[in-house]
Amino acid sequence: MAGKEWGDEIIFLRSVVPGAAGQSYGVQVAKLAGLPPQVITRAREILRNLESEQLLPDNTPRLARHGGDAAAAPQADLFSAPQQAALQELRQLRPDAMTPLEALNRLVKLKELAG
Repeated sequence: MAGKEWGDEIIFLRSVVPGAAGQSYGVQVAKLAGLPPQVITRAREILRNLESEQLLPDNTPRLARHGGDAAAAPQADLFSAPQQAALQELRQLRPDAMTPLEALNRLVKLKELAG
């Protein structure tokens, strides 16, 4: 797919051309896909670090902010207790046997369970 960069944006020219692209447009495509701005900013930071070959003492790419360790920041638990309850409730649903009003009421309950 042919593309043209315009600042931090990518404009796809809607034409398929032979050969490989001169670079990756992953960050721009992620932005077009609607990923949150903080994800795009972080991806650009990581990309800059990789392109400038910023390495840690063990010769691996520096991916963390301000020289910190990427593993040091705790990651949010996607499946905490409220989410587990919502998943359990979701697994028991039979949408094909529900009226629209029942489905809406269950959806409200799921949202409450998930927090």
